[in-house]
Amino acid sequence: AELMDAGAKWVLVTRGRHGAVLANASSHWSVAADPIQAVDTLGAGDTFIARTLYGLLTSEQPDQLLRAAAEAAADTCRYYGAIGHGAPIAISADIGALKLKT
Repeated sequence: AELMDAGAKWVLVTRGRHGAVLANASSHWSVAADPIQAVDTLGAGDTFIARTLYGLLTSEQPDQLLRAAAEAAADTCRYYGAIGHGAPIAISADIGALKLKT
C-alpha cells in the first residue's frame, strides 16, 4: 500500500520457492513456484523480474505474465551460474519512447 501511495503503478513481491505476488491499484495476482530440483538459484529473481517487466511492457495479462515469469525463473535454477543460458526474445516496444517513473 505504501508503494502505491508513493506513485507505483505495479508492485511485484518475489518470494523464492513460495511464489510471487503482483499488484496494482485495483487488484492483485499470485503464482506458486513450481517444485523443481534447483541446481543454482543465482539469477532466478533477476529472470523473474525481467520476464515480468517484459509482460507489463507488452500488455500481457497479469496472470499469464506471472506464470511465464515463474517458469523462466525455475528454468534459470536448472543451471549452474545462470550465465550463458538466456534465450533472446523479440521486444516490439520502442524502448526509447517509454516513460519510466523513478
